[in-house]
Amino acid sequence: MATNKLPYLDFIEQELRLSPNQQNKPLVIDLFAGCGGMALGFEAAGFQTVGYEIIEDACATYQLNLQNPCHHCSAKLLPEISQPTQYIF
Repeated sequence: MATNKLPYLDFIEQELRLSPNQQNKPLVIDLFAGCGGMALGFEAAGFQTVGYEIIEDACATYQLNLQNPCHHCSAKLLPEISQPTQYIF
């Protein structure tokens, strides 16, 4: 059976791959991360976080204040998605 795996699924799998020294830590995906206030609490509790933020300055602040990355991204329509209401970052 053929699979129709969308390109962004490969991106997500790569971005969320844990480093070897953090394999035992639970992962929190921080969407609309801002400057990282919620992630700060999760990191203090022993979680690994990965942030995604549309505002570049907020993402830069997140990266300065926290141990884990924040990815600056913007929404765009992908041509291979058949429904125009589906977006990917």
